[in-house]
Amino acid sequence: MAPEEECMHEMFVEIQWEKRKLAVPLSQLKGISVTDETRQAIEDWHYWVAMGYQF
Repeated sequence: MAPEEECMHEMFVEIQWEKRKLAVPLSQLKGISVTDETRQAIEDWHYWVAMGYQF
């Protein structure tokens, strides 16, 4: 997870990209070669956003 101050209106997660960490919105991610647990977390978040829920 990205730092709390970056997640006030959107859920951000940190990914590795070209040997650096990059915080990206979870709603924009699609899991490729991820664990079942990670895939479920992504799917749950996409569902949450699709239902119109907000912080």
